[in-house]
Amino acid sequence: MPIRPTAIMDGLAKLKVVRNPNYKRSGLKSYVSLMNKYGFNSTKEGPYYHMNRITQGGLTLHARREHIKKGGRLRKDHVLVKKTDTTPTGEVGADDQQGDTEYLVQISIGTPAQSLMLDFDTGSADLWVFSTSLKSSQQKNHNVFDPTSSSTYKTLSGENWNISYGDGSTASGTCGSDVLNIGGLSVTGQTIELATELSTQFAQGTGDGLLGLAFSSINTVTKNGQSDPAPTPVENMISQGVIPADASLFTSAFYSERDNEDSFYTFGSVDQELVSASGTDIVYTDIDNSEGFWMFNSESYVVNGTTSQQSGNKAIADTGTTLALVSDEVCEALYKQIPGATYDSTQQGYIFPTSVTADDLPDFSVAVGDTQFTIQKEALAFALADDSHWYGGVQSRGTNPFDILGDVFLRNIYAIWDLGNTRFGAVPKIQATQNLTPPSDNASAASSDKKTSITLARMRQDEGAYLQVCAYPKLQRSEYAGSGGQGTSLSQSKSHGTPFSKTETQSVWGIKTLESLRFPHRVAAEAWTLIPDQIISEQRKANRVVDKVLEVCAVYLLGDTILETQAAKFRNP
Repeated sequence: MPIRPTAIMDGLAKLKVVRNPNYKRSGLKSYVSLMNKYGFNSTKEGPYYHMNRITQGGLTLHARREHIKKGGRLRKDHVLVKKTDTTPTGEVGADDQQGDTEYLVQISIGTPAQSLMLDFDTGSADLWVFSTSLKSSQQKNHNVFDPTSSSTYKTLSGENWNISYGDGSTASGTCGSDVLNIGGLSVTGQTIELATELSTQFAQGTGDGLLGLAFSSINTVTKNGQSDPAPTPVENMISQGVIPADASLFTSAFYSERDNEDSFYTFGSVDQELVSASGTDIVYTDIDNSEGFWMFNSESYVVNGTTSQQSGNKAIADTGTTLALVSDEVCEALYKQIPGATYDSTQQGYIFPTSVTADDLPDFSVAVGDTQFTIQKEALAFALADDSHWYGGVQSRGTNPFDILGDVFLRNIYAIWDLGNTRFGAVPKIQATQNLTPPSDNASAASSDKKTSITLARMRQDEGAYLQVCAYPKLQRSEYAGSGGQGTSLSQSKSHGTPFSKTETQSVWGIKTLESLRFPHRVAAEAWTLIPDQIISEQRKANRVVDKVLEVCAVYLLGDTILETQAAKFRNP
């Protein structure tokens, strides 16, 4: 997949994120990977569990809670195993877990620059890469860093690193320093952890390594056998003055493959346009980084308008995690509101029927500090568990003592990771589309009559008029420019409803503002099926006026059938 060029905002980096084309969602595999990564057990029946506990004597609080990201600092007293039909326990292999990451970011290391695609992970603090010291078979299909080809690389004598997980998988190697470039920002003397040994779980992914964005206290580098954590790239950006002292932060905005938007990170700047589009100010909450994570209070949640308290509850935000893991109490409250939802012990998680539509799903939000942030309905349908059930995007955290809010949560917000002020900020990100069709890699597994695509309007309280939008596919751009603003009715547009060819998709389009309905603080909805999603995307980029229209309209799609307007459901008198 070609890499989009980095954009610069006020001279600072806005780095595009690429969705890994080889990533295939699997609910159970993703959950097992999190059990392995964080070392917790499920509180409900399932095939996977940890056999023993870590010996607590002499270990840090982080280790006592079995957060095995500290790698070499932990002893292998506790092993992730799998129940089988014939034996009570068995080996957990790479095929049992999610080996690929969903999002990758291009960076470069060395002089001349060597490009790699890395997983940016706010749940860890190591920067490790595939290197030429690996077996040739493990280098295949990867961009591999060759330190001998960089004139600025320096070996760090006596320094090593080691990440060890509960299933026995490991990644380890030696360390050096070099120039690191992230979206046009250069850091000198960055510690680069070169992989010399990788077990299958680490080697099977298509990424070229990992770039940790947590705090360096959980970095695994040792010097002569003693802990010697290396500063993270962002910490070095701050100390070297690469990003402004008053903007010692990075931000993230993630979109799913169902969206027509580009995911991105920024370093040293906030995308004010995206903040403004949310219609709210950034909400900040203090973080507790004593354990190296982006941890904050999350003491309440809301299901269908009912608020419940969780005194003392904490959560971390983790870009290296796909699911959102919460307490059993929250899971039970959420899935009780979904028709047909049940806990499936074979899937070790909650599932619900694919026949459930977006209208059937509950409104659900969790607190970041004192503010609730909604997890959009499409995120609740994480992946197909089987031909007729979804694996839920929100699952139990088991014995883990805090919530883990991964991409299922982070896609709903624009996140500000403010190291300089030790705080986490967020604004709701406008999600135009609630799409319960399967992700592209699962598309063949569900029947077309169960595909529902719903665009939900965002209530913009600062606008008094909401506009109705319709599509008519036989209108050329030149004709539109000379039309004098004359509209057409939905029935008229339907009469033009021959399918688009590939050529027409590129050159023939039509999105037209029909009328102002002037319902203050209400939403008008109209349905259409005549125009492909990619045309909407192209027009949004080309025409900011239409972009505004799309933000305040609700559109309903179901297969090839035009549905009745349901605007009344969304009106806010």
